[in-house]
Amino acid sequence: MNDLKAPLQLGVVVGIPVGIVFAAIIMMVGINGSAGGSSALMDGLSAFLIGALVSGGIAALVAWYRQAKPARGGTPSGWYESPEHDGTEWYWSGKAWTNRTRPRQQRVKRIDLNG
Repeated sequence: MNDLKAPLQLGVVVGIPVGIVFAAIIMMVGINGSAGGSSALMDGLSAFLIGALVSGGIAALVAWYRQAKPARGGTPSGWYESPEHDGTEWYWSGKAWTNRTRPRQQRVKRIDLNG
């Protein structure tokens, strides 16, 4: 559930201001037009909901997609030999080096006896 928290928060942060702007525009047009005051208020509320849900939903979807897709062309996370060649390995998180190290694992070379 924590993975969805940031995209949903972005959706709210984007959606509410856009909804307010939509509502204000529709209410101004409705008040200056031939519609009555209560009709303009309902139109404004509808515009707020539509603007907030559509723009907030799109923003949340884009943020979720960016968060969910793997980094392109990046080095996968894992243990890598120290550049100092001191017999240790460092852990790469996929985005940055961590402070985790371990003794270098001995590699075993397999020999195919049948071939």
